[in-house]
Amino acid sequence: MNELLHILESCKDALVNHNNFNLSEVLTSEYFETCPNWFKDSPITKMIYHSLKERDAKKLLAGIDAEIERVETEKVKLMREEIVKYQI
Repeated sequence: MNELLHILESCKDALVNHNNFNLSEVLTSEYFETCPNWFKDSPITKMIYHSLKERDAKKLLAGIDAEIERVETEKVKLMREEIVKYQI
């Protein structure tokens, strides 16, 4: 999960701080190759793919932000499940 977040944060950094759409495109591809299919969110994935196809940096950034938020939420859910599992 941390690896996925790191890739997404790097992708966001490439767009925001370096204005490098191509690097962001490569990192996005790496993210989707690394991410298991069961973990992908279809609407966000479609938005990201369309923004890459249209080369729309603003839309891509919005999709990346949404995906970061979703992955962070899933990470917290999994951590909470681990905590609850070990409670008496």
